[in-house]
Amino acid sequence: MKKKSKREPRPPSGLPATFADAEQAEITAAVEHWYSLIAAVLGSEAGHLAIQGDLHRQLTAGNAAALDVATIIDMADGGHPPADHALRSYIHAYIDADRFADLPVQVRAYAQRALTRPPLPIGYSSQCTQVVAVVHAAHRVTSSEKLSSDMDRAGGPHVCP
Repeated sequence: MKKKSKREPRPPSGLPATFADAEQAEITAAVEHWYSLIAAVLGSEAGHLAIQGDLHRQLTAGNAAALDVATIIDMADGGHPPADHALRSYIHAYIDADRFADLPVQVRAYAQRALTRPPLPIGYSSQCTQVVAVVHAAHRVTSSEKLSSDMDRAGGPHVCP
């Protein structure tokens, strides 16, 4: 009878070892892609208008909105220009329709504060903490060294245009 030889391990095939590894790689690739897009859009007027439009839709959606009114007001009070402009537009529509009293109390209070200051300028010179928080949260979820090294090479997530 022929003696069985010990089986040698197969060379790696290039596939992830587990489903979780494959998911992590896909998530990391998506975060890296969005990180580069965020950097390109933050300073542009088109990006500002897109975010402002989305926040305005959130305000008009009422209870069905993903972001509640208090969050959008907090963003505007924190120096987020699209949130400030979306709120001003939303308030203006109610004033034009002579329905200011129908606005939630939080929005009416914001209108009073907004009257004492000019609209925030378009851009994110130093007020990009919301985006940085999202990138940090995504980074914690993926725990990817590659993403960390890419962000370090790009100046880190703390640098905003």
